[in-house]
This record gives sequence, C-alpha cells and structure tokens, in this order.
Amino acid sequence: MEYFSTDELPADHKAAAWSEMLGNDVARGDISPRNSADFDGSLKRISLGPMVLSVIRCSAVKVRCAPDAARTLHASYLLFMPQDRGFELSLNGRSGLWVNKGELCLVDLARPHELMQHESAQSFFLRFPKRHLERLLPRAAHFTGQVITSDLAAARILQSFVRELVREISQSNAAELPYFVCQSMLNLIAGVYA
Repeated sequence: MEYFSTDELPADHKAAAWSEMLGNDVARGDISPRNSADFDGSLKRISLGPMVLSVIRCSAVKVRCAPDAARTLHASYLLFMPQDRGFELSLNGRSGLWVNKGELCLVDLARPHELMQHESAQSFFLRFPKRHLERLLPRAAHFTGQVITSDLAAARILQSFVRELVREISQSNAAELPYFVCQSMLNLIAGVYA
C-alpha cells in the first residue's frame, strides 16, 4: 500500500504536489483548490496488477482533466464513489451532474471531464484498463457518466462491496488484497449496467 499526504508540505507547494500525485493515478489535469492556503489531501493506494484502488480525502477542489496521448493509448475507466459528501461532474458534454454520497459513476479517462468537490470529502476510485470491463460488458463506453444509485439489488451489492474495500484500505497499513477482489468488482459493475 502506498500513502501520500500534503500535511507536512508548505502551503504554496500543496496543490502542485497533489496535482502530480493525482496525475500518476487518477486524473491528469488542472487542480484548483477552493482555498490554496487551507488545502490538504491524502491518498491511500493499492495496485492489483493493472488495476489501482485509491481512497482519497481532500479539501474543496476543482479538477479539470484532459486526456493525453498516454491515457488514450492505454485507455482506462475510472469508477468512483463519494464516501461522505457528493460532488459535481461535467462529462460527455453534460455539466452539473451530481454524484451523491454512496452513488457510483464510471468515467472514461480518454475523454475530458471535470470534478468539483465543494467541501472536504473522501472518495473511492478504481482505475482499470477498458478492455477488462469491455470483455464483460461490450457497450461499457455507453454507460460512462451514468450514476448508479441504490435502486437495483446489484447496485446495492456493489456499493456495499466498495464500502467494505474502503474500510479495509483505511484500516490497514499494508493490506495485500488478492487480485480476484478487483475482478469480482468488475463482474459486479458489468452486472449493474447489463
């Protein structure tokens, strides 16, 4: 498990360090904290083969992501779930899409998108190659930007699975999760959207 925090950094270096950390893992783009002087963020990350599980907590921030050649060549999806507060998402030409606490949303990292977190919050992210989901769900790209609520039993199971993963990642200093955990999650994601 990897851990990163801006807590000990000088205030004028925090946003740049956070941008670099997110660019390596979740989203490459412009990071604009609501209040640079009070900004802080922390990230816990576990790599499972080509998949990366992250639990991120940070202050209010706007993240504007533009795909680059590397992301396009190694196309990935990002599944995220706000843990304690929702945030706003602009994606696929739509703005003002709200993803509430406990809801899930799939983003194509090869397409521009913007996340706006209005206050300090924690979220779960799973980044994985597109081909892993598209084997199970051939039209996966069609479902990007669709928010998964708890209306379906499969969605509630996936949300519970994610909450337990977050608890495991948050409570463990060096958790080693087996690869099948992510494969099981992909099966659940495909089942929710199918």
